[in-house]
Amino acid sequence: NYPHPLGNCRKYLRCHKHGVRPRLLECRPGKTFDPFSRECLDELEARDCKACNKPIGYKIPHEK
Repeated sequence: NYPHPLGNCRKYLRCHKHGVRPRLLECRPGKTFDPFSRECLDELEARDCKACNKPIGYKIPHEK
């Protein structure tokens, strides 16, 4: 029951592949976090984002 995050989220978890501690990454307005490239991209270029308040391990829709 998560709203689609693109467009209105500003802070995202930046998770390390073997990560014990996710790092918080804050994107500037107009940018959003793309977990595939692990960087801030223009909102239209980013495929999805992972909001801070989501539980760790939350799967984004593109993952199966």
